[in-house]
Amino acid sequence: MRQRQWAQRPFPSFFLLALWCTAVTLILYGASLTLPFFFDDLVQLPYAQAHSYAELWTRAQLAYYRPLNFHLWKLFYDIFDAHNRLVNHGLNLLLHAANGWLVGWLAWKLWSGRQPARHLRPFLSATLFLFFPFSYQGVPWVGALNHVLAIFLILLSLASYVLWRQNGRRRWLLTGLLMALLAPFAHENGILTGPLLALILCTGGDWRSRQGETPPTEAAPKPFASFAPLRFPLLWTLPGLAWLVIWRLVPQAESAGLFWNGWEGIWQSSVYFSQGVAYPLAWAGKWVQARLAVSDMTAVSLLTSLALLITLPLQSRNRRAALPWAWIVLTLLPAILFLRFDYVINGPRLLLLASVGIAWLWADVFVTIAQKRWWRQVLAVLLVAALLWQNGRFIHTQMQYHRILGRAFDEAIAVTTAANASGETAVLLNFPSWLAPTATYAIGHEGVLFWPDYVPHRELTTVHTGQPADLVFARVDAIRPQMPYFYGVTGSTPDWQALRGQPTAVFVTTYTETAVTLHPAGQLGHPASPGAPLATFIHNDQPALILLSATHAPRPTPDLVLTWQLTAPLPTHTVFIHLLDANGQLIAQADGDPLAGSYPFAIWQPGEVVLDARRATAVGAVQVLVGVYDWTTGERLTAVVPGTAVHFADNAVPIALTKE
Repeated sequence: MRQRQWAQRPFPSFFLLALWCTAVTLILYGASLTLPFFFDDLVQLPYAQAHSYAELWTRAQLAYYRPLNFHLWKLFYDIFDAHNRLVNHGLNLLLHAANGWLVGWLAWKLWSGRQPARHLRPFLSATLFLFFPFSYQGVPWVGALNHVLAIFLILLSLASYVLWRQNGRRRWLLTGLLMALLAPFAHENGILTGPLLALILCTGGDWRSRQGETPPTEAAPKPFASFAPLRFPLLWTLPGLAWLVIWRLVPQAESAGLFWNGWEGIWQSSVYFSQGVAYPLAWAGKWVQARLAVSDMTAVSLLTSLALLITLPLQSRNRRAALPWAWIVLTLLPAILFLRFDYVINGPRLLLLASVGIAWLWADVFVTIAQKRWWRQVLAVLLVAALLWQNGRFIHTQMQYHRILGRAFDEAIAVTTAANASGETAVLLNFPSWLAPTATYAIGHEGVLFWPDYVPHRELTTVHTGQPADLVFARVDAIRPQMPYFYGVTGSTPDWQALRGQPTAVFVTTYTETAVTLHPAGQLGHPASPGAPLATFIHNDQPALILLSATHAPRPTPDLVLTWQLTAPLPTHTVFIHLLDANGQLIAQADGDPLAGSYPFAIWQPGEVVLDARRATAVGAVQVLVGVYDWTTGERLTAVVPGTAVHFADNAVPIALTKE
């Protein structure tokens, strides 16, 4: 048996690389472990749950045929008897960290060189891959398992080939072919495993030497010598062809997502993806666009051209330098040719596989800069640090919006579940479907989409609690606040006619710079209070509105809960809430229509009873006054004690404050 040369074994360095990849992944994306399921998870996970393992492999899933992902989701569901968010999100993080490690390991194998560059390149390649800014959409989203899993299987297949050619052990051959077979079942890009191996061989030497030795073809390449081993890429392509046959045989779901893009679409998608290739410079796209007063396409084209002028002269002077470019082109070509631009522009996750080549490309540039002189090493360190800082800040911002929406989703699930348990339909007013910061890159829709409009409202709780929700999302633009970020709301104008005939709990969404929360706004279909009414409001010499009850309670419950009953039409009237201090001075107001301003008296039915919940708190307030006025004239309705002619002072009904 050949004696092991421990000094040549890379285990210690690559064990540190594994720790580094894990730490970076957790720092950048660890918050995703607390996120709920969102976006297509709300459709895909119930689909996996509802079908048998055999059905998942013998028919297309929704618009695609990616049974491996659905198989894993169903397996996790069967093990944990629920869709476990920690396990599902954790798998994505684990695969992302493993992919970073494989990117570094392959960089060490594919680029020969002396110390320290040879051991610097793996860490740098892995780090640039993990910090790639456009991965923000794929890693925290369970539904993007198809991308991160396919990358893992492709890289593992290529790494297995390297090990097989080095030591000749058949287990690595079988592992490589098995991974090449499984990759397309995770994502269609898995069929590129064989062609990617061909690129590796065409841009370098074959692995005929033992571990730790420099391949002879790398030391002294001969013209066309590296094309001889192309029988191996052909072997690695066979599993993909087998998948293609299976894919054609299974019943297909109709999908409008795949078509010939046309030359304009090809150009647009190419420019969009070039942002990912030129990402160290492309982050300045919005600034360039504003300064030069050019279109977004022109700004990106200028920055991409500048990146090409910088990278090409700085890359290493060998044939391997072509591998990153060839990898990028090959992995992006299917999306450029066959996906609509309006889909591509919303899918930065489509750059995930290409980011392997992008990481190798810029690692090669920085390693080349750092060679020979100390000042060049300092320059390379500063450039890498600046790049990682910008990427990290960008990912942090995107994850911040993930967390904001995640907490809002959890709160929506909780209030909906509680309302349904009480026999009430939950109505969520102006609940967010997406959040987005001010754009960094010139092209693309940045931000986080949690609720696509094609998902039925009841699915909010199905995947989280196992029970469909009795839920309505509704939008009321009149009460939407302006925020320093962009956001979209879910649902359409509420159908009050349908809702008022059933017990309904209404919640309003409150937006701040750092949080999106839900607050009770009131209830429809509420029974009349059994006690004596507090006040009657007179309009046109007849009772028009009765204040049946009013309670004030400290937080976190609504501060003021009013129960109203309409007895005659009030087409132009609304409620005022005044908070007074000990001197009787007005210090705060909570005026507006009932149900957080969404349900004006003008659309009420005579006899209808509505519970109206409001936030009415102010430091120093000792009294709350409630009344009704005509918003067109400012004139207050006459408020009297029920059953008498006694008027309330200033037509304002005093409500006792509860001490906190």
